[in-house]
Amino acid sequence: MKYERNTSAMIEAALIALVVSVVVLMIRYLPIVGYFTVFVPAMFAVVWVRHGRHYGVLSVIVASVISFILGIPAESFMILVYGGFVSACLGEGIRQKLKASQTILLGSVGAALSIVVLFGLTELFTGIGLMQIFTEAIEESKTLIRSYEFDPQMTTDLDAQFDLLVLQVQNMLPFMLITMGLFFSAANHWALIKALKRFKFEVPETGLFRDFQLPRNVFLGSMIMMVLAWLTGILGISNSDILFLNILLVVVFVFSIQGAAVSIFFMYHYKFPRSAVVAFTTMGILFYSMLQFPLFVLGMLETIINLRARMKSNT
Repeated sequence: MKYERNTSAMIEAALIALVVSVVVLMIRYLPIVGYFTVFVPAMFAVVWVRHGRHYGVLSVIVASVISFILGIPAESFMILVYGGFVSACLGEGIRQKLKASQTILLGSVGAALSIVVLFGLTELFTGIGLMQIFTEAIEESKTLIRSYEFDPQMTTDLDAQFDLLVLQVQNMLPFMLITMGLFFSAANHWALIKALKRFKFEVPETGLFRDFQLPRNVFLGSMIMMVLAWLTGILGISNSDILFLNILLVVVFVFSIQGAAVSIFFMYHYKFPRSAVVAFTTMGILFYSMLQFPLFVLGMLETIINLRARMKSNT
């Protein structure tokens, strides 16, 4: 029986590796397929959760080797690094029966780390870094704008806006990597849970977003990080402003998610129509920059005085 289980696990790992390799190969002929590579870690994580670490690692390595043999070395590194890191983090989170939020956070660390490693390898082999790629794209946009017969003052203003954009991206790059990692992790966690339920595998309940609750110590930890970042500026340490900015952006982003959960909870509590909840969610995504601060304040209040618990106790 053990031999049969091992054989079944090996076959499943091999099939997943083959499917991933075929999907990656199809990108050359159907570029739109490239969007589905976001879910590559979820495929490997299914093997990782169902059959253990050894078969999960095996499926990643086999898929990477097959892609390399097929003549797509860049994609083979993507499979090895992005697929390996994120699937390992999500797989271990599910196997250890962590909460959904903890598993997603663990996966976002793996995703952010994989992005750094991939761009680091790209710069090592090609000599072109992430910021250089972005800067060259901006320069091409400037050249395109100059080819049109715009008013000289308007062209100058657009050039200044592009230069400001480059500066903002440079300053916010760590925050952008963290948010990208969180998005990739959440997407793969969703796909992984759906796949495991198809296999009738028992997984921890993810719960409802309106019940999402940050740990109490997150508030204290956030304040400590911001104070330490502020002290680096007082001590005259270089790039302290950039450090403080990125920590502030992360703190605001995290507590604004908490605030969004509280807002949706209130809407369900007061029996708002479902269309209003959908409209609020859509507006929150499209106009996040406008709603960011009020959601951040609401999230902070929830963490400090537990608004939802007080409301439940009064009903």
